[in-house]
Amino acid sequence: MVRTYPYNEVLPYTSGPLSSPTFAADHLKQVLKDIYITLAAEDYPAAYKAVHELKNYLALKNDLSPEERAKLVHIFYDVCMHKSMDASSFAKFASIFQELTRKRWMIEGIPELDWRPLHKEVLLALGEGESLRKGEKDIGTLVKLTTHAQSLFGEEQLLPMLKEFLPLYNTTNNADAVMSVGLMNLFLPTTFTDTPPQSFVPALFNLWNLNPSSPVMDTLFIDYFSRLARDSMVSHHVVFTEEQIAKVFGTILRNIPLPHSFSRPKGGEDRADQYMYSYLKRSENPVGTLRDWARFVVYQFHEESVWRNLETFIHGVETYFYPSNSGRWSDILVGFVYYLTEFTVLRWNKENGHEPTKGEPMPPPEKKLTEEHKDRLVRLLRGPIFMSIYAKSGNVVSTAQSALSSLAYLSPNLVIPGALKRFYPSLSGLVETHRTSSSLGSLRVLAKTLCAEPRWRAHVPSLLMLALPGIDPNDLDKTVQTLKFIEAVSMLVPFWEENDGEEGLADGFVMRDIQEFEEMKGDDMPEAMEEIDLDLVQKSAVCRGVLGEFITAFLGKLFILLENLPEASSRRSKHKSGEDRVTSELPIVCLALFSSLSPELFEIALTKVTHFVTNTVVHHGGMPFMCIVSALAKARPAETTAKLLPIFLRSIRFEVAENDAGAGRTTLDDDLPRDRALVWYFSLLRGVLAACGNQVIRHAPDLREFMTWMYSERAGSSVVGPHLGSFLFGLFHSLTVIYADDTRLKNDDSQGYDINDWGVHLRPRDLCIKWHVPSDEEVSFAVELYLTLVEKACGQLDALIRDGEQAKGKETSDVLKFWLRLLSDSTGGLADLFDASRGESLDPKADEERKVPHQYPTGYFFSGNPDDERYVRIHEARDRIGKTLHSTHQFLIAHKEDDVECFQTWSSCLKTWFMDVGCNRTVKLYNRLESYYSSSKRPFQMSGLSKPFPRPVMIRRAALYHIELQRHNLGLRKRTELDTILLKDLAGSCVSVYTLTRLSAQSALESAIKVINGTRTVLAPFLLNELAKGVEANNHDKVKGAVFTFLMKAMHRTVTRDWRFTADYVLNILKLRGMDKLSLQALSQKAYVVTVMEVKATPPVLRLPETILTKIYPQGDETKAEVDRLAAKVKRKIVQRNERRLELREKLLMVAKESHWKTSVMASGMGLGSLVGPQEMPSPDMVKMIIKGAIDEHPSVRVLHASTLSQTVQYIWQYSLSDGSIEKLLRDEVPVPNSVKLPTPRDPDFTLRFVKSFGEPVGDVLVDQTRAGWLVWPDEYVASKIPEDHFIFKTNDVTQPLVDALAGLDHAWFEKLFSYMKEEPREGHSEVFRPVFANALTSILGSLRHFPVSETAVLQEVQTMVAALLADGDKHHQRAGSEGLAALVMSTKAASRQEQEEVWTWALPLLKTVFDEKLTPENLGTWTGFVSHLFHKQDPRRAMPLMKMLSEFRLNMHSNEAFKESARIALLRKCMALAGWHYTLEEPIVSDFLAHLDHPYKGVREEIAKTLWVVYNRQRYYAYASVEDLLAAKKLEPVPRANNPLDEVFAKIIPELHEHRQNGAGTEEATPYKSAGKTLAIWLRAAITADNANAYVPYMPRMIPEALPMVDVKEDTDLQQLTAQFLVSVGTVQYPPSQHKELIGILAEIAKTAESWHHRARVMSIVHVIYFSSFYILSEENKAALRDIIISLLADSQVEVRESASLILTGIVRLSPDIIPSLIEKYAAQLDGVPRRTSPPHEPILALSTLIRSFPYGTPPPWAPPLLARLARIGGSNSPVGRTIKNTLGEFKKTRSDNWKEDSKCFTAEELEDLEGVVGHRSYFA
Repeated sequence: MVRTYPYNEVLPYTSGPLSSPTFAADHLKQVLKDIYITLAAEDYPAAYKAVHELKNYLALKNDLSPEERAKLVHIFYDVCMHKSMDASSFAKFASIFQELTRKRWMIEGIPELDWRPLHKEVLLALGEGESLRKGEKDIGTLVKLTTHAQSLFGEEQLLPMLKEFLPLYNTTNNADAVMSVGLMNLFLPTTFTDTPPQSFVPALFNLWNLNPSSPVMDTLFIDYFSRLARDSMVSHHVVFTEEQIAKVFGTILRNIPLPHSFSRPKGGEDRADQYMYSYLKRSENPVGTLRDWARFVVYQFHEESVWRNLETFIHGVETYFYPSNSGRWSDILVGFVYYLTEFTVLRWNKENGHEPTKGEPMPPPEKKLTEEHKDRLVRLLRGPIFMSIYAKSGNVVSTAQSALSSLAYLSPNLVIPGALKRFYPSLSGLVETHRTSSSLGSLRVLAKTLCAEPRWRAHVPSLLMLALPGIDPNDLDKTVQTLKFIEAVSMLVPFWEENDGEEGLADGFVMRDIQEFEEMKGDDMPEAMEEIDLDLVQKSAVCRGVLGEFITAFLGKLFILLENLPEASSRRSKHKSGEDRVTSELPIVCLALFSSLSPELFEIALTKVTHFVTNTVVHHGGMPFMCIVSALAKARPAETTAKLLPIFLRSIRFEVAENDAGAGRTTLDDDLPRDRALVWYFSLLRGVLAACGNQVIRHAPDLREFMTWMYSERAGSSVVGPHLGSFLFGLFHSLTVIYADDTRLKNDDSQGYDINDWGVHLRPRDLCIKWHVPSDEEVSFAVELYLTLVEKACGQLDALIRDGEQAKGKETSDVLKFWLRLLSDSTGGLADLFDASRGESLDPKADEERKVPHQYPTGYFFSGNPDDERYVRIHEARDRIGKTLHSTHQFLIAHKEDDVECFQTWSSCLKTWFMDVGCNRTVKLYNRLESYYSSSKRPFQMSGLSKPFPRPVMIRRAALYHIELQRHNLGLRKRTELDTILLKDLAGSCVSVYTLTRLSAQSALESAIKVINGTRTVLAPFLLNELAKGVEANNHDKVKGAVFTFLMKAMHRTVTRDWRFTADYVLNILKLRGMDKLSLQALSQKAYVVTVMEVKATPPVLRLPETILTKIYPQGDETKAEVDRLAAKVKRKIVQRNERRLELREKLLMVAKESHWKTSVMASGMGLGSLVGPQEMPSPDMVKMIIKGAIDEHPSVRVLHASTLSQTVQYIWQYSLSDGSIEKLLRDEVPVPNSVKLPTPRDPDFTLRFVKSFGEPVGDVLVDQTRAGWLVWPDEYVASKIPEDHFIFKTNDVTQPLVDALAGLDHAWFEKLFSYMKEEPREGHSEVFRPVFANALTSILGSLRHFPVSETAVLQEVQTMVAALLADGDKHHQRAGSEGLAALVMSTKAASRQEQEEVWTWALPLLKTVFDEKLTPENLGTWTGFVSHLFHKQDPRRAMPLMKMLSEFRLNMHSNEAFKESARIALLRKCMALAGWHYTLEEPIVSDFLAHLDHPYKGVREEIAKTLWVVYNRQRYYAYASVEDLLAAKKLEPVPRANNPLDEVFAKIIPELHEHRQNGAGTEEATPYKSAGKTLAIWLRAAITADNANAYVPYMPRMIPEALPMVDVKEDTDLQQLTAQFLVSVGTVQYPPSQHKELIGILAEIAKTAESWHHRARVMSIVHVIYFSSFYILSEENKAALRDIIISLLADSQVEVRESASLILTGIVRLSPDIIPSLIEKYAAQLDGVPRRTSPPHEPILALSTLIRSFPYGTPPPWAPPLLARLARIGGSNSPVGRTIKNTLGEFKKTRSDNWKEDSKCFTAEELEDLEGVVGHRSYFA
């Protein structure tokens, strides 16, 4: 693969190793060898470093061959799938896999991956699967890995995948349904060349239709279908049918919250599907859904139906793009349109050869985008985008501008005229001011198109001049937009004037264009505009004087701005102020502009700037003006330096000599008036020297003399010091650093530029850059100045130190800070000359482990010449600085410990001394350059094109690459003796008594740790000792300093991962908890939390198989020896670590026993939580302590120990099952007890027998998941056998002592436990059933049953305690009793049949008593939770006695205990819901409930309604025999059930409702009709608002006529409200096409015959929602029928109905504009013959007004002016007709006030005359 950008070729040192073809290969070979050795030796920390080096290899733009990439992809996939990989290791290896597969072209030709291991890991992370091991890998990382691996799953794996995923689908548990679809979205292949997509896509759409109202399902399916559309473009197969495409468009429309669409209520009792979706979604980006919508549409552009649907969609929602019509929908609509343009540009560039395809497959010719497609899309989208660029929301404006850029790129001549038509008035101030900012921002993104297109280049100078008023100190947002526009133009346009251009020709051309724009109807360019001589016009546009005028005006505006601009804030803030944004934009725009100037224009600019800065002092604008001067120097260093440098040097001398500037000291934030000019000229001098390269050497004598003079005149000045230091930094940087000294717009500008160079796109591979490479003379001069400074500074500092006690006072501090600043800045400026590899190591052993990065050439000046005298002398000088800094620190400690500023300066200097070796890192030059690069490239980025940037932007990329190479080479330096001394000095200051001293020292120390090898192991003992001293002496400041230093990321990893230090650190942290200061206690808690996250139980590790390792690197004798050596070292470390971990664990437990409860909780939490695991089993004494702690007096201690006890039991259980082999557990070789896999019989009656078995006595096996067989049967399903005999775990030498320790779980222990459980929970804790407590107690009781511990006697005693709790009616006793009872029942899950029956025999009477007598509103939540706990994801037959008892409930119509009745139903409903389709006892219950829909009590009725919904919602199942049968089915049909099918239910209910209504409904008293109606309304609304409402959809049409009379029952507001909610929800249901005709027929009948106008109005609202939500799946016949309903109601007798119909018809007209001619013909005819000023019928007026209101924005359609004039002639009386006309004309005026001048051209003079005087004043319509 050939890279677009020639990274290596553009550097100034390409003739060295970089040009060698083996250089990068050697680097890769070494990286792979390191990865192999570290993984083979199981040294994972070292492996992470090797993987990081591989990332560096890729980041440095080294290419991998397809074979190398394929090998690495498979290797790291296998490593990630290794079963013992812990979460941290997995994340690191997954990240490199993602990097290797980041782009689609990267995976071409890579062999397929095995998806099954990844699938298994995902299931484990979700808590599913059939493994005893816990899923350690993070689900988020797994999902990211899957999204990258999906393209490497072959299409032949489709059927096996579907066989895994489809059987998981069921709607009993919505989370299962989402999991099934989510897994398909993640795993199913999307590229099909041989398999026709229509072989499986219909089945997926059928599955989608099972959840027609689920937003989650909509998102998942469209996500997959959009990627399927994109990736299957390469095949000739049809991917989607017209019906399927219509379904997707309908879903898109329904998911946009437009005003006419009702929000969809969430059905069901929880949103478990949302939680599951949050785990399985492919992207965290909130706009991901919009991307999916657009991707689906754009990659189906070869289908005409897509164009029809898209055009209908855009026309239907176009009015919602208008700024005045903004709302929740604005971001969504504009975002959708933006991604439409983005994907279209991407496709166009890829398919039309604008960029190398890098091996990506191309679509067949019939699927490619064409010019017609491109123009068609631009015409469709430009109108909405032109409206959106003036939106109120900044986010919408930004998105719309990006879309505008893409549209202009696709079809410039279709976009630019309409854009300029709007921009010229905005820039001329003829419209609102907010439009000016938006227009300027839009011009910025259009600059590349304007400059590149010959037709529009002539407008650029005019637009630049018009933009200048935007530089306004009163409007900084507009100023920033103006500067960005000028910057964009300057990078594309050389400001060189043409000598032979005809003056005035371009102005006349532009004025004619503007006139044409004003008279243009619409946005299409008139043909007359194209007939011009472009060459002459372009030359005239830049004739002599035009651009010079702009430069002069621009600088004038800029000076005014900066004089009035407040100083930018020095405080860091997340959001930049306007001043900050202007200041940060100035360097980029000035450099771009000055670089593009011709020599003549540059001279004008330089003269103007020189005149201003020498005659004016803007003391608060030093930084902005420094940027201006710096830009001049970078653009043309010779001219700038020659003119400005002498002036500034002279001015500084004058200020010092004449005004005594800088002589005194000041503590003020602002400069003294006498110092302002001095500071001003110093700032400007820094700007000149910023990057003027070899021009500095010409002024060497002047600079040398100047420095000598400054040292003598102002040494020690607090004013001069910072500025002189910055000056030195800039000077040395300019002399010694390699940087791009090139700002030209083309490679060779020796012949100048002309108009043809505007907007030219330079191919990156043609780039030729001029670099500044330090010359021998420049380096000699820099070294001379540096040595002079070091000698002077160190001498002065040594003299101060020798004075000792006498060197006190502020003047001494000023002198000390002065020289330290100069040393710091000069050392930073000279950083590129220092050698990072120099020095004698103090720790050779550590250096052996130090990994030196692969060294790339970076043009180091002394490379290969270490004997150069200058090399030796600057390093000696650096060493002297280090020794002086050590002496200075001792001096400060002894004599000036309270001088915080001196300490801060010293720390800053030392930070530079450590960091700035090899390249400067303290001033973050790389970050600044990267920021400039990112900002500059943004307007020119284009999807599908790689680096389509102007030449200056590409030069910045080369400069970044040079610095990246430098940074890569540095690595960690050897630690010398001097380094060690200074590090300890820093560490000493980190524990100072002064906060600011500590902070500055900690910052410097953190930087030093990153660059010096072995630093942590030197500092950790020292700091631990200081921490211990501080704790012992109760020295709060020292303790804070030490702890905060340890909390630094670099140090914290050391003390938590290096077990030589961990124990001391942890024990000292615990001691802080007892110190009598709140801040220290909070600090202790913070340190404890982050420590616990790092100090984790040792993860079990399996060695990677040799088959994986040998793929990485071929094993040889040499590598084997290295592996053995490293492996032995790792094993020694592991042994030492484990010994120290056990030692720490014992110490922590001792602390826990002897300390305050707060300290005890922390110690126990770490000792029991972090230091106990499957490989670190607790000791018997620990188990006893855990048992005792679980019944401690303090609740926090109890909770901690109880959870640990439960976890300990789990460890013993796992250890016993695996026979003590953790490896078996990790390899999934340990079967789950009693679990069996049963083959699915192919008997057609098997499903019916299977369902029937759930109502019969328990057999031999139980099926705990409701998913198996609901949709489709797998080949085999998982079941649990019921053991006949009592099961006892086998123990061994390890587990038997632990089991013996469990003997402490005796009667007294449980008695005390339950006494605590029944206490009132603390505030904020749950007062209902707590599953966590029940689960913990289940584990404990299970251990008594299945471990050879104790006896049944304890279990019997526990039963007695639980029974006593349940006998008490107190809610807390009930809660504790329910948790104990649940634990007792659940602990029998693996018990024998007899044990289970015994427990239920004991428990059932207790439950019956509770449910009959003890239920109260306070404890109902507790018992609902209890039922939920027993039935959740379990075979309902496990709790068969309880299920039967609940199912025996019948309504007692004579009972007045409404709550108890409703509570029992609520418990029954919970049981039904969780049992799902396995519940078979509903027949008598349903009959009872249906017979009593009119129950007198509200609470009971609500529960009846909800229960009926659950029954019929959960009854449906499909049970296809195989996936093949499911794929073959055209439509999914549920298995019929004989028990009370819904058609019989509604056949019975409707007559009963009629009878009740006839017997009386309109009375104040409760009647059966009212009661039954409310029950029915609640039931049906719950049913149809659920995600899976399919069961009820067929019955909705017949229920609408029954519901409408209920709304008329004015005596019962509850009935009215419930029924109204139901009727609103009816329209939101997704009706299948087969039911549309029946539904529409019933609605039409009601609209036609209903006597009550309220009924007609409600039907109309249903029609409205149905028309919009189902528009794309409605047939034309049904659409016409729905329209006819609304149109017929325009003639309704009730004015409210007529007006509502008119309002609804406006939206219908937008979606179906084809009906306009027929409506005009029909209703205009009705007005014929009506005399002038005579009131006609209301119907035609409403109809024609509706047409006018349907198009409120934009140019009026051709038919609108005659209609408006006709309405105006009728008049505006106070009748409904008059009001309608008046409102219509008023709205028309309001929405077109901005553009009336243009819109009025659509009217004739007679029509305007008719409009006068009807609404408003004559001046508007005139």
